[in-house]
Amino acid sequence: MRDQLRRRIRTGKGRCPYPVTLIVDSQSVKGSSTVGRNSRGYDAAKKINGRKRHITVDTLGLPVMITVTPADIQDRDAARDVF
Repeated sequence: MRDQLRRRIRTGKGRCPYPVTLIVDSQSVKGSSTVGRNSRGYDAAKKINGRKRHITVDTLGLPVMITVTPADIQDRDAARDVF
């Protein structure tokens, strides 16, 4: 459903229905007490024990892929999984 909506918006703006250029970013989030220890990690760069959201958007800012990993996963490793 998300992909169909993104294609409709892109074609409505006169763009190719499939994104050619993607932007990848991540955000580390502190894990609450309800998040299990096996799904958390420690992001040493930001000094956060929790999870990391990896978000991929096209040039219009429409979401393509969202992945949640333990915070100790490097961005380059998660980007390979996203692509």
